[in-house]
Amino acid sequence: MARRYPVGAASDHPFGRFAQRLPSLFERWDRDWLPMWGEGEEPLMPAVDLKEEEDKLVLKADLPGLSEKDIELVCLGDRLTLKAQRETEKADKKEDYHVTERQFGSYQRTLRLPFAVRDPEAIRAHYEKGVLTVEIPKSDAVKLQQRPIKIEFGS
Repeated sequence: MARRYPVGAASDHPFGRFAQRLPSLFERWDRDWLPMWGEGEEPLMPAVDLKEEEDKLVLKADLPGLSEKDIELVCLGDRLTLKAQRETEKADKKEDYHVTERQFGSYQRTLRLPFAVRDPEAIRAHYEKGVLTVEIPKSDAVKLQQRPIKIEFGS
């Protein structure tokens, strides 16, 4: 007799896996799609890339249309927090807008780094053409911890 699974009961059944993922799909819907349409109460999240190089981490964040006074960067241990504020432009009542999709408000993103930053003063940040680039140097202790491990192959 074949085994029968109620939907959502077993992770090895295709419908069971789907049913398990369904709630998270709708949780993400609010966060991922509604803010794009100007809905939702959560702060906007700037898109970021975090790349590890031999001697540093490089973070790039898209923050178009901001000035120096609008951006704040804070490092505490292994956490790097990026905050930004885009002020709302005052729309003239006489203007006849057909579409208004640009978003204004607070941006905040906290990233967990793969190591604790020993010297936050050594971090360098540069903002140009809407992209914030942050270089976080690795300490000597972190560099020493990274060692290739020899793999022995049988035969």
